[in-house]
Amino acid sequence: GSDTQVQFNNDGSFGGISGATTDGSVVTFGDSAILVGQDITHTGDTDTKITFGTDSITLTAGGESLLTITESGQDKVTVGDSGDVDFQVKTLSNDNTLFVQGSSDRVGIGLNGPATTLHVKDSNVGIRLQRDDNAEDGTLDFAGAGGAVGASIVHDNGGNDLVFNLFNGSTVEESLRM
Repeated sequence: GSDTQVQFNNDGSFGGISGATTDGSVVTFGDSAILVGQDITHTGDTDTKITFGTDSITLTAGGESLLTITESGQDKVTVGDSGDVDFQVKTLSNDNTLFVQGSSDRVGIGLNGPATTLHVKDSNVGIRLQRDDNAEDGTLDFAGAGGAVGASIVHDNGGNDLVFNLFNGSTVEESLRM
């Protein structure tokens, strides 16, 4: 057993827990732990809470599960619950370093209103594709809904050429080499 005691004042108000100290805003339990069943819920706002499950924690605000952390086989951090949840990463000089728009399934880098699937905005915008090994090609594929490649741009490792490949009706073939 435990010798921890919960104390109430004569008027029935909460008096304290033995072994706990407080400065009026924070309660410290020494080397002990705080144990909860499943939820820590915000008073007067029952759809805002922290929910503990087996190897998982979910943060919910306004009834929307905004963040779930799971350790089960493959550890995973999930933002949103398939609802209209935006995800924003702010840095020192940019409020929208990374912005995922829940309503459109679009990603913005440098802006919070992406117009396409991936929209990059900066004063001197650049995108870099870097190979792990110079013996490898760097490729940008353009594929149809079924996944078949219809065109590609390849940085050929052999001659350091830029190769444009297009679909000719039956296969993708080289159309231009620079």
